[in-house]
Amino acid sequence: AVDPDTLIEALNKNWLADLQPGQIEQTFTAYSNGAGYYAKHMEWDDQWVESMKAPLEVFMQYVDLKLHQNGFDNPIILVGGCGTGKEYQLLRERFPEVRVIGFDVNPQMIEEANRRVPGGEFYVHDVRESWESMLEANGVEGSVFAVSINSALTHVQKRSLAQVMKYAREAINVDDGLLYFGLKASDDGGVFSDHKL
Repeated sequence: AVDPDTLIEALNKNWLADLQPGQIEQTFTAYSNGAGYYAKHMEWDDQWVESMKAPLEVFMQYVDLKLHQNGFDNPIILVGGCGTGKEYQLLRERFPEVRVIGFDVNPQMIEEANRRVPGGEFYVHDVRESWESMLEANGVEGSVFAVSINSALTHVQKRSLAQVMKYAREAINVDDGLLYFGLKASDDGGVFSDHKL
């Protein structure tokens, strides 16, 4: 497991600059105005899906292992920053016995996710706010044993990352849960992973 302080230290060394509030607002507006376009040409595009399969497959193998090792009552996977729902859909298809819950700060992205994944369980919620309170507010009960935050962290200021990771860890209410996160920022355009931290 990666300690949040180690993560923050690595990000501070490797990210050229932190996001500014104006950039965050511009990103939110862009996703609001173009959720359908983003879904069609990015998140649900065959090339994008292919690029995310390898790391997601590793996560899904661990999910499989946890499900077989533990007899979770009402197992739950959370997808923080679920966007328009493609990762959510892949997880739900692979694990039909698991309740998958997706959430995103942007209502238009959630609207698009609901359109693309009929019967999906999606909520409007910011990863920078308590995940447990989101679950409580929506009457969610069960064994949260896995959390995925794939692309959302690229839209979070560095000073908020430790808090986001804390909220993700607190949402996992079983021993030895899984936390999968993706960071897509470095000088060379690479992706940080736990073995590099």
